[in-house]
Amino acid sequence: MECRKVAPVLFEKAGPDCVAKGTCKEGKMSCGILPKVKQYQAEGKDVAELFLPSKND
Repeated sequence: MECRKVAPVLFEKAGPDCVAKGTCKEGKMSCGILPKVKQYQAEGKDVAELFLPSKND
């Protein structure tokens, strides 16, 4: 997440395809997070937060 703050243009599409492209090519091996990614994007939230450890862990 720090990289995005320092170089947002460079890292705006960094990460898994579900974040970068809004699609998943993993098929049966998908982690299943794509619907949550799309929800975050629709709400204008930072999708990177989905991949950070929970503060409650």
